[in-house]
Order: sequence, then structure tokens, then C-alpha cells
Amino acid sequence: MSRLVLAVLLGLAACGPAAAPPSPVVAERSDSLAEALYRKFDLPGVSIAVARGDGQSWRWQIGQADLTAGRPVVRTTLFRVGSVSKMFTASIAVRLVAAGKLNLDAPISRYIPSLPAPYRGLTARLLAGHLAGVRHYGAGEFENHTRYTSVAAGLAIFLKDTLLTPPGTRYFYSTYGYNLLGAVLEAASGRSYADLIEGEVARPLKLARTGLEPGGAMSADQAQPYTRGDDGKYQPSHPVDLSDRWPAGGVISSAEELARFGLGVFSPGYLPEAIRALLLTPQHTTSGAPTPVGLGWRIAKDSLGRRYVHHGGASTGGRAFILVYPDQRVSVAILSNSEANFGEAEALAFARLALP
Repeated sequence: MSRLVLAVLLGLAACGPAAAPPSPVVAERSDSLAEALYRKFDLPGVSIAVARGDGQSWRWQIGQADLTAGRPVVRTTLFRVGSVSKMFTASIAVRLVAAGKLNLDAPISRYIPSLPAPYRGLTARLLAGHLAGVRHYGAGEFENHTRYTSVAAGLAIFLKDTLLTPPGTRYFYSTYGYNLLGAVLEAASGRSYADLIEGEVARPLKLARTGLEPGGAMSADQAQPYTRGDDGKYQPSHPVDLSDRWPAGGVISSAEELARFGLGVFSPGYLPEAIRALLLTPQHTTSGAPTPVGLGWRIAKDSLGRRYVHHGGASTGGRAFILVYPDQRVSVAILSNSEANFGEAEALAFARLALP
């Protein structure tokens, strides 16, 4: 398998003063990390980006976006980000809160009056923190082949089911909870989810290539998704339609833009400081037990006590991970066109090299 490795310093004057280039030791270590990740997980292709608030940024592209065509991964290659899409939905939610269009603690029946009784009293805050009791994927639901024309249409998959637990009593990770949250955001704003992604995330953060994977199709610049066959070799993944999960797992992006997204969400100007703090404040169950999640983002501290947030995403033929140090303004994004299991440890290794 042919490989391409790139480590590039970007001068992003808009983010701050010009930054000094990385030392030769840091450059060599970061290149070695990228190559080691590619080899350890035996990836068809991978794209990695690290962005800092002082304007310094590195990126690496290794391997193939399409094994058959011999198309290499390049800086503009798009990948499925899976459940990292939930961070986009959380960002839209707090932007609507800042605009006075969404109350996180109001019953969501205020926005969607037609909901079945078990769902009417849920709140956007509970949905964003996986505390609402909405179920996750059921058997055979992960690889969807049905075309849904709207977020609201996809709610029929689960709204007939009862809640798993009383709202607020237990942390239970739920993609369908985020689908419901996406529908609430549409109703609260009077805009489609695609328009919300564009207007509340992509445009203000200058993400020109980030958006929703078209239902039943892939972008021309998108990496071919791959799944390992029984013989251990990569095969093109079965076609899936992500229109059933746009707010929870339907976004595509490049590593460079995903890292910029993570940096931008926690930078001054995108959100008022008090609203931004909502993303970084862990929620609690009704018994008072803390959860590891604020609004979407998983919250953690490193060995030196520095706060960081992160989230992974798995999709058919794709894996994504984003990690951000909001106080130090460092963001890492790793994307691949395979169902590998890289994650927090690998992202932390890249972040450590970039931390000031």
C-alpha cells in the first residue's frame, strides 16, 4: 500500500500572532506518531490535523482514499465523522440558546407538540447530555438503507418505543436522543438541520467543505469507506444511507476543518463565555451523581490537571476522533476510512506535542 506523509505549518494570522515553527525534535516525533498510528491500526488511509490558537497547525495525510483507484488521501479529503456529528448539534443548540430561540430546560413539547406522551416532558439539556432515557440503535439499525427526507421523518424509527429509564436518572448514550434534539432545533429555529449546520457552524467557523453526507450518496471528494472482510483484507463497505441520523452521525469533514471546528467552538467570538461554559459543565443525574458529559462533549483532565474535551465517532467504513484543550487552545482531529479503534490515547499523544 503506497503512503504519503505530510507535516505542514500553516500561518493563520487571523488566529493570532505568527507562530514559530516546531522544533526539529517535535516535528520528528509528530511525524513518527502519525506513521505509527497508520501502521498500528493498518489503515487504508488516515488524515490527522492539529491546530493551535496561536496560528500554528500541523497536518498529515497517509495512505489511500480509494484503494482501487489509487487515489491518495489529501488535505481536502472528506470522511464520515460518525458520532462526532453530535458535537455539531450541541454547538447549534447553544447558539440557539444564545440567540434566545431555545430553552434548554423547557419541555420539548413546546417545540414539537405532536410528540408521544413519554417524550413530551424531555428537555434539550437531558437529550444533549444522554440523560433522557431514549434508546440507542436496535438490531439491524446501524446500517440503514431507507431514505428519509427530513430529520423529523426519521423519528418514526424509535418514537413508538417507551423510554428506557425515567428522565434524568441514568446516563445512557443515545444516537436517537440526538436525532430528537436535532428535530427540536429545527422546530425552535424554523430552519432545516442542513441550514443550521451551514448557518450556525460551517459559515461562522469558515468550514467550507464540512456538511451533511447526501442521503444515499457520497461526496465526490469523500474517501471510500472500507470494512475488513473475513480474509482480513479491506473491502468497500456496504452502501448505507445516513439520512436516518443526520444530527447524530451524518456529518462529513476533513481533518483540517474538524480540528478548526474544535478550536473555533471554544474560542472567543463564536459563543458568549457564559454559554460556552455550558459545554464544559458536567451534568448530574437526579440522584446527584456526576456524568462525564456536559452538552455533548465528554469532559476529562490529563495527568497535570488540565481540562480537555473529546468525542469519538464510528460509522460504516469510518472512524473519527476529536480532542480539544479549550484553555490551552489546542485541537486534534483524526479521521480514517476504516472502522479502526484509535481514539483518546492517540489524540492525546498529538495534543501533548502541541500544548504550550
